[in-house]
Amino acid sequence: FEMEFDGTRSETPHNFYGGWWFFAFPIDQVEYLPFPFFVRGDDVSFGLAHDFNTITLPGVVTFQDEDFSNKESAQTLYLDLRSHLVHHLSIPHMDIGRWRTCRIALWFFGKSLANCHSKTLDALNMAFEDVMEGPGFFDENIDMSKRRADIKALMTDETAKPTEGRLPPFTPDTANFGRLAALMMKVTLNGHLLPFFRPLGRHVVVRTDDRWQLYRIWGASRITYVDKDTHQSYTVTHSKVRALQQGWRLLGNSLRFLRSYPELKETWRAGYRQMTTEDFWKDKLELR
Repeated sequence: FEMEFDGTRSETPHNFYGGWWFFAFPIDQVEYLPFPFFVRGDDVSFGLAHDFNTITLPGVVTFQDEDFSNKESAQTLYLDLRSHLVHHLSIPHMDIGRWRTCRIALWFFGKSLANCHSKTLDALNMAFEDVMEGPGFFDENIDMSKRRADIKALMTDETAKPTEGRLPPFTPDTANFGRLAALMMKVTLNGHLLPFFRPLGRHVVVRTDDRWQLYRIWGASRITYVDKDTHQSYTVTHSKVRALQQGWRLLGNSLRFLRSYPELKETWRAGYRQMTTEDFWKDKLELR
């Protein structure tokens, strides 16, 4: 009932949109063709860029069995971060200013750091840097084959593999930290700012679809993630060296982004308009 009422109210949120894979729209009202993200983000930007009056159908609902969090990886987080940044830079009504836009990248980084996904930090910095290259990067790397290969090479330690021996028992919820201890872990980036944390931190075992429930991994310097469907697993460990290297790189990227934000936004808005035209796609698909 709550979903029904939310879906039929007269006013929808300002950023309400439909991804093209699951709604119908009049072709004669299309102002922007898809932006060449090639994959993850193209249907979102299409929906956000258009001022369609999207109407939901009462009594019609869909549920997906598959949990997308189970599929999350350095590759998907790279794609997610860059599409978020592009949306806020290129679509005028999505403009939230330089600081809040930069905070999106910091949030992605902080979550992966807390989860000890140190290789993912590299992929997130790549996403930040690629967006700052401007729309031309997407034009020149339209199939993203090189970048996909770069990220795949990083993922060896953060990809589930057949578990040797018996499956380790999951860490029970009762083993989770209290509020004060959790606050300390937040302030210290899950121990990355504490000396000698690696040998003192605990070892926890969680399901891959629970990996972003941070309360499960506070105080952990070694984390084993287990796929609930395949029972494959991987283990990651606390690394101050990797955190410092990628954190320093993120700081440089953040300062460059904040400094160049006005020019970057102008470049992206012009590039987005040009790269969502019929002429652009006819050239790319050699239809002339």
